[in-house]
Amino acid sequence: MIISNQQIQYILKAYGQKPVNKPGTVKTGGTAAGEGRDQAQLSPEAKALQAALAAVKEAPEVREEKVAELREAVRSGTYNVSAQEIADKMLGRLLVDELV
Repeated sequence: MIISNQQIQYILKAYGQKPVNKPGTVKTGGTAAGEGRDQAQLSPEAKALQAALAAVKEAPEVREEKVAELREAVRSGTYNVSAQEIADKMLGRLLVDELV
């Protein structure tokens, strides 16, 4: 079944709706007072989130100072991590993975 634009206009007229502009045409004209002026207000939480997001975007992806410090400690043989710390981190990560 083919439905023409004219048939659509008849249906819209029957149900009391405004006719739709034909493709490629733009309806121009004045607007009522306040019409076309959408407004949005951000909550304090949204503003804080925007600020945090901006700070994250500005922060470097890699902390070069920390990497250089660790690299030097590994080279010089002074980088030591206890087995207990490693086990704690592994178990902590396992718990997080289980919860998520």
